[in-house]
Amino acid sequence: MTLFADRPDEPDADEARAAGDARRLRTILHLAGDAFIGMSASGAVTEWNRTAETIFGWTRAEALGRRVAELIVPERFRDAHDEGLARYLTTGQGRVLGRPVQTQGVRKDGTEVQIELTRWALEDAAEPEFYAFIRDVTGRLDAEYAATHDPLTGLANMSRLIQRMEQLLIESADVGSRPTLILLDIDRFKRVNDEIGRAAGDEVLRRIARRLVEVTADYAPGRELVARLSGDQFAVLLGDASAADGTAVLADALMTAVCQVVSGATRAMVATCSVGVASAAVAQEWDVETIMQGAQAALHQAQRVEGNSLAVFDEQLQRRDVQRKIREHELAVAIEKDQLEVHYQPIFALGSGRMTSLEALVRWRHPERGLLPPDQFIGIAEETGLIVPLGRWVLRDVCRQLAEWQHVPALADLRVAVNFSAHQFADADPVADVTDAIARAGVDRGGERLTVEVTESVLIGRPGTVAAELAGLRALGVNIAIDDFGTGFSSLAYLKQLPLDLIKVDKSFVDGLPGSRQDRAIVISTIALAHELGFSVVAEGVETEEQREALVRHGADYVQGFLMARPQPAADIVRMVTPGPTGRP
Repeated sequence: MTLFADRPDEPDADEARAAGDARRLRTILHLAGDAFIGMSASGAVTEWNRTAETIFGWTRAEALGRRVAELIVPERFRDAHDEGLARYLTTGQGRVLGRPVQTQGVRKDGTEVQIELTRWALEDAAEPEFYAFIRDVTGRLDAEYAATHDPLTGLANMSRLIQRMEQLLIESADVGSRPTLILLDIDRFKRVNDEIGRAAGDEVLRRIARRLVEVTADYAPGRELVARLSGDQFAVLLGDASAADGTAVLADALMTAVCQVVSGATRAMVATCSVGVASAAVAQEWDVETIMQGAQAALHQAQRVEGNSLAVFDEQLQRRDVQRKIREHELAVAIEKDQLEVHYQPIFALGSGRMTSLEALVRWRHPERGLLPPDQFIGIAEETGLIVPLGRWVLRDVCRQLAEWQHVPALADLRVAVNFSAHQFADADPVADVTDAIARAGVDRGGERLTVEVTESVLIGRPGTVAAELAGLRALGVNIAIDDFGTGFSSLAYLKQLPLDLIKVDKSFVDGLPGSRQDRAIVISTIALAHELGFSVVAEGVETEEQREALVRHGADYVQGFLMARPQPAADIVRMVTPGPTGRP
């Protein structure tokens, strides 16, 4: 018997009516947008409509009488298909009858297709008959997959991570579990791309993704999800913190795995990671945003420490994070409302004692806390990206001041050094910013009045790109100085490749003069190296006469520090030079 078989022992009129109904039903089913397939108890095809022909490639004539499993079931699933059929025939129970199921089908040409099928059984005949509606959902699933997965690594993306966190938080309210989010950031990953190229860097990210999945599955099998959130930031979501053999142990294993992959791909880079962890608190109303913010706050805390570091979000960190957000908002307002001011510290020539230049150092005139030094807000600016508008504000204010000083003879030819952050190179255009600031202020010979100071970490992180940008600044007449020399990721190879004018010896080495043999050796070597390469040397943080005299003996060109002059407002600089001869007070 088939779904369209004639029924015996009926009057002719009823038979004709039934036959007509059957033909109409067959026509409807054959023209349906979904595939319609009938199957006998032996697994043979009894019905096969036009859409089934389109999806699977077999004509109705080819399909009828053949085993369904051979036509549309991938070989790896055929045993399970046959077992399910046998179980139904024996017990009358089917696990997937009557509800839609997504799975894979196979076409006549051997290619696979994503399908959604709904099956049911009819038992009004001598033996059961089975029927299914099937639709091709490949396009829909591809779109859903693309919307929820990272195209480079195949891991879940932020959208999928949020979906899963929402599900776990709902479940946790019932079972008392503690969903936990681990954020992992590869420190200075841009250096990997600079060294081995972006294509090879992408392959490193794919290998990292595979290792994270493997390690997480070993430590926390079950309800875990690994995601890639941005270029070098990954996330591991655990259904319950207790599912891992200690979250800290898992985090350590993740860091080790990532560092092994990165170190294996590069020649010189020491790979490190930063990890932040946040767990939903039992009996507290945590939502996705709270967990994300907590993990980010912990990650930022870990990033403040050099090397592989782990931070866990807790009440103390939460209080600090709240304060940091308040400071971030206040700083953004300060930039917008000109609550900043620039102080200038003179730099003197050791030979003549004459003031030859100035360094611009920003201060924050806080409406409640008074004048704040940079160490109380530059870190927040770096973390939040506010360093770019802050640096741009300082640059424009310095150029405005230079324009005013054009009419002060003693200051008309002095250069002013402005510090540039790594973000001002990576996230902005330093050449365009300098050009714009000079034009806005109307500074004559503007580039020749400026020195741009960068740290070694900025140079080594993006050597090729930064070298080109520094060359662009030099073309404007700007001098280039390396600040805090010897404290970053030094590489002598970069010194001969970059368009430099000055090297500034860090205060930490000057502090030990003249007594420390190690500091003395570093200072003497740095001065000799700089002079051989054609660079001038500025010694920072000079606070005693003994230090100044030692630097004279060792051949430094310029000195800067409290011994000669402290940072001071622009008006005080004018008063300093106007009454009499310039020089060291």
